Amino acid sequence: MRFRLSLLLLILVSVLRPLAGQTATTGAQLPANRDPQAVVLLQNAFIALGGAMQALPTSFSASGTHTEFLAASPASYTVRLTALGIDKVRWETELPSGTVTSIIRGRRGWIKDADGTTVLSISQVVGQGVENLPLLALAKWANSTNVLVSLAGLEPLDATSAYHLVLTESRNPVAPPESDSEKILRAVTQVDLYIDQKTNLPIRLRYYEHLGDWRRAVPVDLVFSDFRSVGGLFFPFTLSRYRSGQLASETKFQSATLNVSATDDLFWVSQP
Repeated sequence: MRFRLSLLLLILVSVLRPLAGQTATTGAQLPANRDPQAVVLLQNAFIALGGAMQALPTSFSASGTHTEFLAASPASYTVRLTALGIDKVRWETELPSGTVTSIIRGRRGWIKDADGTTVLSISQVVGQGVENLPLLALAKWANSTNVLVSLAGLEPLDATSAYHLVLTESRNPVAPPESDSEKILRAVTQVDLYIDQKTNLPIRLRYYEHLGDWRRAVPVDLVFSDFRSVGGLFFPFTLSRYRSGQLASETKFQSATLNVSATDDLFWVSQP
């Protein structure tokens, strides 16, 4: 269904206004500002996922199976995901050695396992948080002035055509990116979002792993599929990750619930 631009903007102003002022994630080629055409495409995708028809959930919970494919033999584990708001995500994966918990809080992150707690860098957090729940990520990206976004073009992707959006995060979006800290932030938070031209659904997110050096970027493609309605809002029930074109892992959710009981302390790790 296509909406006239004026009606689209009127709907989104009322829906997204409560999110104003919150920060967000970002993208590729380091765009200098927020391209209005790209922002409208983000808004179209938000609407396609049901976001303009009702309020965003305060929390989201899903459970299923996570499979790793790059080992000598594929291994599958039970996984649980809990999200609070639009910038807090908690993963719990049941391994033979015990539960591994990943906590993403904005651009901070931790992993807790039997050996203790590991603090994640900003580059390690990208792709692990709200990016896995496009509806919540879009609400954040479409409204945050700290997210620089541009339209790279319309490109063939698999069996369809997709809008390629480039996003990146900035502490000061109006400042030139000459400073080292700003340049590094924009580089490590870079993502590319692909939105299906026909359905307006987000179908792929490319983020980058930086292995010991922010100047060395290894692309990872996060593919969204099997969108299902949860209380009238649509979420991908299959998350597939590809490295160098090879399927590395896949998460398949069997169930999901909106507005579950979740407190803020679930998404925080106290450091000694």
